[in-house]
Amino acid sequence: MGRGSSPGGSSTSAWSSRALPARAAARPRALAVGFRPLWVEAADAFESGFLADAEEWLLTHPDHVRAEAVRACADDHRQRWLHGYRNNFGFGYMTLGRPKLNG
Repeated sequence: MGRGSSPGGSSTSAWSSRALPARAAARPRALAVGFRPLWVEAADAFESGFLADAEEWLLTHPDHVRAEAVRACADDHRQRWLHGYRNNFGFGYMTLGRPKLNG
């Protein structure tokens, strides 16, 4: 899929006209079907955590044979993330739990 493309292959302008629920709107939907939000975070926290693993490894293995490749991969990923590879789409995560039913 090319940069700026939707999964169907059209440009992102086709996606921008579709109303996607804001993070605040997702919570009532989850509650309405019996789930409780246990953890809510935006993509930034996920992306930072994803890259932190590689960066921490690089701090302790700077001369490892794979260090250059890991560093390049992390730098490339961070560059694309911070400069908008998600464009307007973005996303968040909601970890849901369902209470036990009595009986």
